[in-house]
Amino acid sequence: MLLLALLAAPAHAKDLHGRVGVGFDQAIGQTASLSARYWMPLPAKAPNIGLEAAVGLDTANEGFTAGARAFYVCVEEDNLNLYGSAGAAWLGGRNALRVQPGLGAEAFLFGLENLGIAAEWSVDVDLGAPTSVTTSGNLGAAVHYYF
Repeated sequence: MLLLALLAAPAHAKDLHGRVGVGFDQAIGQTASLSARYWMPLPAKAPNIGLEAAVGLDTANEGFTAGARAFYVCVEEDNLNLYGSAGAAWLGGRNALRVQPGLGAEAFLFGLENLGIAAEWSVDVDLGAPTSVTTSGNLGAAVHYYF
C-alpha cells in the first residue's frame, strides 16, 4: 500500500482551463437539470472562469427550466475549487425569471480527477407572480464528468 501511495501521480484537478464537463445540476431549479460546463482556456496562471448551461423538466411543479451561470474560482486547491457564481433561469411552470448569485465548492476525489462533485448555496430571486427571495434551504448539488 505504501508503495502504491508513493508511486501514485498527484491529482491536479483544479486546473480546468479549456475543459468541458457534462452532468447534472440541481442549483438552478428545484429539480435536477442536465447541464454542461465550459471553463475558459486562459493562461495557466489566470483564474478559472467558467460558463454553464442547464435545462430541466418537472411536469409536476416547475415545468420547463432553462438557465445559464458564470463561475469565478476564488480558491484553488489540489482537489477542490471554491467559486462564486451568478446566473439566470426561466422557470416555465411559475412564469418567473430567477436571478441567482451563489457560492459553491467542487471536489475531485483522488483517482477520479475527471469527476467533479459540487455543493452549492444560492440566493434565489424570482421575478414573476409572485416575486420572492429565498435563502434558506437552497443547497444544490452537481456532478460533472470533465473531458
